Amino acid sequence: MSYDFISSLPAYKELGKDKCRQLVYLAIQEIGSCNDKQIAKHLNWPINRVTPRRGELVETGLVIQEKKQQDPESGRTVSYWIVNHINS
Repeated sequence: MSYDFISSLPAYKELGKDKCRQLVYLAIQEIGSCNDKQIAKHLNWPINRVTPRRGELVETGLVIQEKKQQDPESGRTVSYWIVNHINS
């Protein structure tokens, strides 16, 4: 399957086919810059349910990595994600 990175409409329609992916997208949109653990907490999901869906969103171009930064709770360097407004 090929994704249209110029327009987010085809990618957004693809979201409707996977409710979990859509919920992760909406969580990132609501929270703003966030890491996977923050998304999991927001959705009250285990992190292993979040990371594959977020990865799919990155592959479609709907979500991009904003930065890598130290997580205040764990002290580990983690990726922070945002909605790609260029595609919206």
